[in-house]
Amino acid sequence: MFLKFVTREGKLEYGKSNIDFDKFYFFTYSREAIYQIAEEVNLNNSSEVIVPNYICNTVIDILFEYTKNIKFYKIDKNLKFDDKEIKGFINKKTKMILFVDYFGVETVVNHELVSFIKDSNIIIIKDSAHSFLTLVKNNFNSSYKYDYMVSSIYKNLPLGVGAIATGNFTKEHKYIDKKTIIKRKIIIKIKNILCFLGINIINKNIENLNITTDKYIVYNGKNYYDNYQNILNNINYDKIISNRDNLALDYYEYFKENSLFELDEIKRSSLQVFPIWCSSKEKRDQILNTMRENCIDAFTWATFHKIAANEYLWEHILLLPLNDMVLKLAKEKKLKCMIM
Repeated sequence: MFLKFVTREGKLEYGKSNIDFDKFYFFTYSREAIYQIAEEVNLNNSSEVIVPNYICNTVIDILFEYTKNIKFYKIDKNLKFDDKEIKGFINKKTKMILFVDYFGVETVVNHELVSFIKDSNIIIIKDSAHSFLTLVKNNFNSSYKYDYMVSSIYKNLPLGVGAIATGNFTKEHKYIDKKTIIKRKIIIKIKNILCFLGINIINKNIENLNITTDKYIVYNGKNYYDNYQNILNNINYDKIISNRDNLALDYYEYFKENSLFELDEIKRSSLQVFPIWCSSKEKRDQILNTMRENCIDAFTWATFHKIAANEYLWEHILLLPLNDMVLKLAKEKKLKCMIM
């Protein structure tokens, strides 16, 4: 039987878009945008940055190139944080703070905390790397004020690469690396061939992966921006969002007791993936292996930096692609019973 590799990204639907992409800055990856922001705000060795302790190592690697003064606020099992802890970290050296919108749901930041941060002349970055479709769904409106926003397009749509950013950038930036797109497409084809041959090596030994940040070279390869924007302008976002939102509700109905998000959070968002809480690392790995055996790109997040490793969350959270094949498999294998 032919097995198709089920990715984390959504399916493309075509139709005319009403989004004005000209107002955004474009990058191949969101990491490039973070580099650019660090340059814009003159981040340096004397600067202090505050970030959550549940975050991909790529962000830490970038910040480390500018400053070693990084403080981590705790993220709990509901992916929330304590305002008081953040306020306690802030001092005259604090230059910047990041809030992460996990897996498609916008992080709730209290208006009083935002005012406190802004009164301290601290730059707020809204890390919406996982939340491109939620931004589209909400017409790019945010519940709190920020200085810069970064979002990865390709983490929600099968476009290989692409990120957008907003903020006070001093120069125009619209660059997409064609070489990287080709490389990503080749990887997906290889994974599909492996699935067809029944070779289940996708995402194996994820605990031992050591992913490092690619060297930051903006003008590497051919600029594919015009073609890329043309694709973006001909995507039916409403249909994609509707399909994914309906799937997310179906997932919630099945995994209700183990969903990291409440129903109202899911309804006002458009999830990138569906996160479930497993009772132990062993249970998580059992489900992860079941997914791998069926060529489904379930995964754990994040890949930690040595100075920021929230192992408690990493051991318990598993992220499932939003795909009806995945939900069907979950029901067939009674995965809900495995979680407890």
